[in-house]
Amino acid sequence: MRERINEVERTCLRELQDALTETLPRRAVLRLEGDELDGIDVHAWWIVEGPQGDKQVNSISFHLTELMLQSYFHQSVDARASTCRRLKDWASWALEGAEETDDNEMGFDICAVVPGGIFHPSVDAQRP
Repeated sequence: MRERINEVERTCLRELQDALTETLPRRAVLRLEGDELDGIDVHAWWIVEGPQGDKQVNSISFHLTELMLQSYFHQSVDARASTCRRLKDWASWALEGAEETDDNEMGFDICAVVPGGIFHPSVDAQRP
């Protein structure tokens, strides 16, 4: 039984990784570290050429908690697709905010908190 659950979890993690890969620049390196018991640390970085031809490193990091992952693992295929869309939208929003600042002459390093509503949409809907 546990072997089957592990296969389902691996499939789910691949779905999340694919969703993030689609959102990041083509040359980005994406690394997921951790496990479903402690949560997953997500790190991505990529090199861009600055206005003067110098190289800059941009990065984004965030943590997916055990609760987020367990919720995702137990969602239907359609619900997981919706969660992936919300995660992609959030990641795009986080990246757009960094790219619009004038402080990124040396690249940017985003360390962000993933909103709980991405994995539990009813949580944010219940807040006033």
